[in-house]
Amino acid sequence: MVHDGKIVGLKGSSNGRACVQHVCCGVSLQVDDLLCFKVGVVIQEDGMAESVVKAVLIWDGTETCTIGFLPRQIAVVQRN
Repeated sequence: MVHDGKIVGLKGSSNGRACVQHVCCGVSLQVDDLLCFKVGVVIQEDGMAESVVKAVLIWDGTETCTIGFLPRQIAVVQRN
């Protein structure tokens, strides 16, 4: 099996990876679920902001949970 990348933090419940429906949104991800990727900002424990690419679950055409993130080495976010 060949893969081009991965989503990290699927089992985390911090940095927006939680909602009212799931204890941990990434654990609720199923085969054939639809995702989109969005640029966002996460505040780290030291208070510093970091640009990230979030993996967001699409449910009935609506963006719902942030289920994880693209790894830093894959998701280089350039600032303008």
